[in-house]
Amino acid sequence: MSDFRPCDGRLPEKVLEGIAAFNAGDYFEAHELLEAAWVAETGEIRDLYRGILQIAVCYFHLSNQNYDGAQKMYARSLKWLVKWQPSCRGVRVTKLLRDAENVIQALTDLGPERISEFNPVLFKPVQLEQHYWCDRCGAEMFEHNCKITCPNCGSRFDCSDLNIHFD
Repeated sequence: MSDFRPCDGRLPEKVLEGIAAFNAGDYFEAHELLEAAWVAETGEIRDLYRGILQIAVCYFHLSNQNYDGAQKMYARSLKWLVKWQPSCRGVRVTKLLRDAENVIQALTDLGPERISEFNPVLFKPVQLEQHYWCDRCGAEMFEHNCKITCPNCGSRFDCSDLNIHFD
């Protein structure tokens, strides 16, 4: 029996490309790339990709002054993202959700009649966590709730193990 958890492992290249497009403010392209990754993935981790792409679509709608579309896509994204908190495969999911919530709150405060006053400086990038490399087999490892596990050989350590003190 495998103890593989969906948040263990690497993000596929298409997801990394989608996040790069998102972080560059190209929300349409981010959606296209993340959708390709979502369609290609058969495991439950696809919901993470779907949630990120729906935030991208939310921001795209908002950039095009589509109030209802932005609100709808944000609400949909919650369904797919909340279960991956606080982080998964290096994506800081809680931070992404908090940033998107701030965007939607500002949008809601403005209302549809004042959407043109929305300040796009509120769009924040998707943040990725530090990557770690297994000293046993060399595979890339990811932090999840301060536990770091090698998806290849199972080697594990805690974030507190990273605190090295020199006298």
